[in-house]
Amino acid sequence: MNQLDGLDESQIPPELLEQTRAWWVRRMQEAERSHGEAWPKHRDWLADYMNAEIREQVAKRGLR
Repeated sequence: MNQLDGLDESQIPPELLEQTRAWWVRRMQEAERSHGEAWPKHRDWLADYMNAEIREQVAKRGLR
């Protein structure tokens, strides 16, 4: 599985794309370690949540 699976890059301004990808990978790795064997059950939900967080942060910065 690709480390960026689930990331909705369409909502990310180009100037934040590299930084957001790195953040995404770190957060998903942390979550995978924390959830252990239950990770597959939670991955999609967490990806949706994190994409919503990205949308909120982009909006706060007035970039979209």
